[in-house]
Amino acid sequence: AIDMLALKVRGVLKGDGVSTYLHPRGTDHLLAFGNAADENGRVTGLDLTIFDVRDLSNPKLVQRRTLPGAYSQSLYEHKAFNFFEDKGVLAIPLNDWQNGFSGMEVYGVTTTKGFKLRGRIDHKDLAEQMGWTWGPEVGRSVIIRNTIYSISDVGIKSSSLANPEHEHAAITLK
Repeated sequence: AIDMLALKVRGVLKGDGVSTYLHPRGTDHLLAFGNAADENGRVTGLDLTIFDVRDLSNPKLVQRRTLPGAYSQSLYEHKAFNFFEDKGVLAIPLNDWQNGFSGMEVYGVTTTKGFKLRGRIDHKDLAEQMGWTWGPEVGRSVIIRNTIYSISDVGIKSSSLANPEHEHAAITLK
């Protein structure tokens, strides 16, 4: 049992917006994901951040990438957020209505260099094969060796982990 009276706040993570998911990055950093917000608190997109928590009384924001106008299933479904620690790869489903993209973005992640976009995996072609006129929602990903598998409402794609826009194969789910 946890003694609620014994709990004590050691530090506060400060940043714009609201983090809806925190993921450990090694033993001294946290990878955070959530809504980016403007100075009035209005949601403006997504935020990917890394906090250095070595000093729990003074955690520091060390990396940030904002994705304006974007939305992700990862905001409310932790299984959609996929960080592969041993490969330093983050895969997140992304809907970017400003740029007409609905798929998955894959990032290389380091605590020193932040978030480097490796590529986007788009399932729009699979949706068109099924007669859809809108982009499907990608909700899950799996990495096996050097291949990333993205799974959407309409199909599965396998792509190169080093260059996710290089597609190996695709199949529709009918």
